[in-house]
Amino acid sequence: MITYVDGQKDEINVSDDDDLLTAYDVARNELQGNLKLSVHFKPAAVKLALSLEEEKVAIEEKASTKKKVTKEKKVKESKKKAKKVDNVESGSGDKV
Repeated sequence: MITYVDGQKDEINVSDDDDLLTAYDVARNELQGNLKLSVHFKPAAVKLALSLEEEKVAIEEKASTKKKVTKEKKVKESKKKAKKVDNVESGSGDKV
């Protein structure tokens, strides 16, 4: 939940774009242009956010590992091809 305190010292909830525009007007007209928004976390929301962040990190790690394995595979294939070319050029391998 997001809140701010207006000029009459009331705590006001900001739940949509219209509320945020109202907060902007209050800040401009009643609070000398200063607006302090407070974010209040609910325990379940924090737990969900942490869970989603952990899942995101796991997905990124998996993608990174997959890229690394693919890169290593390409390097090995390149080395094999280079070795075949060297063997052909030196006359010690199969002809391509």
